Amino acid sequence: MEADRSDCAGNCPREARRPDWKTFGASAYHHERRKDPRSDMVKSLTRQANWRRANLRKYNAHLAVQRALNAGVLQKECCEVCGKADVDAHHDHYDQPLNVRWLCRRHHVRLHQFGEDMFPLFRR
Repeated sequence: MEADRSDCAGNCPREARRPDWKTFGASAYHHERRKDPRSDMVKSLTRQANWRRANLRKYNAHLAVQRALNAGVLQKECCEVCGKADVDAHHDHYDQPLNVRWLCRRHHVRLHQFGEDMFPLFRR
């Protein structure tokens, strides 16, 4: 069964790369399922995807820190409490995604368990 290719008008980039598309049989599938591959991630029902949808501000703040670290805009510092070099970024306010506190895993977990009073904000 051959898929309807009228929407491509022969300008499909996949066909341009593979002119003998009939040999492989992939083109019919490609023309039937023409959609953004990222749409599957949005519909995913994993715990991680569900958390991201439910906590979009937190997730976007996390991504902003990741991008800033990769671009060199933000540098990791030592833990504010014990001085350990292996640290996590902690957001006090998700509206300011690059304003983070650097805490080691131990102190980051304790901060979330016992509250902000355990390690008050340090003014820099």
